[in-house]
Amino acid sequence: MYPLVYKYLMLNKKVSVPGIGNFSIDTKPAFIEHGNLLQPPVSNIQFKAETALADRNFYEFIASEMHIEDVDAIKQFHEFSYELRGSASYADGLQFPGIGTLKKQSNGSFLFEEEQNTVDFYKPFTIKETVEAEKIVAAEIPTIEPDYSNLELTPTDEADQPRDLWWVYAIALAVIGIAAIVYNYM
Repeated sequence: MYPLVYKYLMLNKKVSVPGIGNFSIDTKPAFIEHGNLLQPPVSNIQFKAETALADRNFYEFIASEMHIEDVDAIKQFHEFSYELRGSASYADGLQFPGIGTLKKQSNGSFLFEEEQNTVDFYKPFTIKETVEAEKIVAAEIPTIEPDYSNLELTPTDEADQPRDLWWVYAIALAVIGIAAIVYNYM
């Protein structure tokens, strides 16, 4: 069930887990700092320990991914969230792969620690000043013209060339497709 929760979170930018809370993705776009330092975009997973409302789209997503009925998907997910609440009380907490670690504190609230952020993998880089078009002179750009003097031209006979029979394959595939359609509806 973990991969489905992660997949839904990545696709829809939010997911609610009953009895635990809501996870959402907050994305800040790339920006230029100090005029020439390009900072990469940053996506952070946020957690709010609040009453999670039932999300019909999420249950439909689970049902379609697991190829089961909606009612079974709801039942399995609620069982999963019940197990999560119990697992979060352990000392190590509960590890959500790709999302982070969730720990239950002594007062009953949850503490969330996000996994390593992607910004740690992307370093900012400096933007060099752009070159003005006026500085480039056409004479500086070398041009190479092909040499055709040593090219030998020989006449070819059309009868010697192999015939292209692509249309035979196209007709054969069309006949097979029509036969499959007729077979399916009979």
